[in-house]
Amino acid sequence: MDIRFNPGRSTPEPDLSLMSDPFEIMLEAEGRDLLGARYDYIAELLEEAFEDVYSKLFASGRLHYEIINLISLSTPVMNDFGFPRRPNNKALKRSIIAIMDNYINTYGRNP
Repeated sequence: MDIRFNPGRSTPEPDLSLMSDPFEIMLEAEGRDLLGARYDYIAELLEEAFEDVYSKLFASGRLHYEIINLISLSTPVMNDFGFPRRPNNKALKRSIIAIMDNYINTYGRNP
């Protein structure tokens, strides 16, 4: 019995929009390091700029989930600023804090 996926069709091209998805990046060896650097940067910045929110998320067990959401929202900005080559860029920091502030005010759901 010959079972083939997608018989008679050519192999689909990869979806380029997924290449900015943090979970897609994890599949690549360098991507795992990049995602780790982004995770650490977002977590530290969240704790620094929104200490009370960070503490509530940590206590509720949702911190990891919310950091992953923030990474997804911040990926285009981080790419534009060349993160992680320039992690101490003040404009990057302000941009990410603005994204966090908007996310917390929009989707806060009482952490």
